[in-house]
Amino acid sequence: MLDKATQADLIRAGFDLLRKERLYNQREVVAKLHSLGVSLSKATFSKLINDLPVGEKITHSVAEGICVLVRVELGKMYEPGQGIFVTGPGAGGEETVVPKAENSPDRPSLIFHDRGRLPVQEKVNFILGARKEVVEIGVRLATFTNYFHSRSSFEFRDHIEEMLSNGINFKLYLLAPDSNEASFYFRDRARVSESDENSVEVIRQVQTKLQKIRDGYLKQGLKGKIELYTYKHLPSQHFTLVDGGSRNGKMIVSHYLYGIPRADSPVIQIEKAVNPDLYRLYYRSYKAIVDEAQPFGLR
Repeated sequence: MLDKATQADLIRAGFDLLRKERLYNQREVVAKLHSLGVSLSKATFSKLINDLPVGEKITHSVAEGICVLVRVELGKMYEPGQGIFVTGPGAGGEETVVPKAENSPDRPSLIFHDRGRLPVQEKVNFILGARKEVVEIGVRLATFTNYFHSRSSFEFRDHIEEMLSNGINFKLYLLAPDSNEASFYFRDRARVSESDENSVEVIRQVQTKLQKIRDGYLKQGLKGKIELYTYKHLPSQHFTLVDGGSRNGKMIVSHYLYGIPRADSPVIQIEKAVNPDLYRLYYRSYKAIVDEAQPFGLR
């Protein structure tokens, strides 16, 4: 039997492989492990992925489950001497079926993050589940744009590039800087937030940065693309949608609270399959924002 340290390495290698080749995120892998009889929380799995202390028994169970997932879905087996999964005798390519769990008491109808904007790692984990499209709608998108420069490539850029390579498209929407809506919104916000006084200029700078980022990926000839848009509405919430129109659509929503920094506004995480009525309500709002949006920086 492999020792605990090797099992932990196996888990991380297996998850990395499933993430890259199947585009699974942590939640999806945990659900698949549940279907195999491995009982663990997403928090525990996150500890294993981030090399934090976890009990020997659960480490062993998760390692066994990961081995099964990778063997069944990818046809690969773990080689301890190399620390990687190699092609095994099985063909792989079968998807491990996860039973529907809409009524499971362990699966909340929505997830509420009361401490505001998600850390970059959680944000990345959320969008890594995309199969076709990621949509980001904000006011300035300054934080999202700065991730490309202020974070290590391992934390953010590598993931975006990998998703684009796999044909995932990104659509980014921000408030039109020269619109009457922007003038009114920022003038009002500036009464209680000095950081909003120069927001129109910040948006223009973000537009320039996003065009350079988009153009850089275009030159690489990746299958996916980045589309840039502005909208003319008074901002009411920030959206991140993953495959929003599909039956597996999910979103992160953060309402803009007057007098509160946007980064501190609580975040709601909703899945269409789990809470279809609430999801549909927010999706209608999203559509109302983007339906008249205009592209910018076209090439």
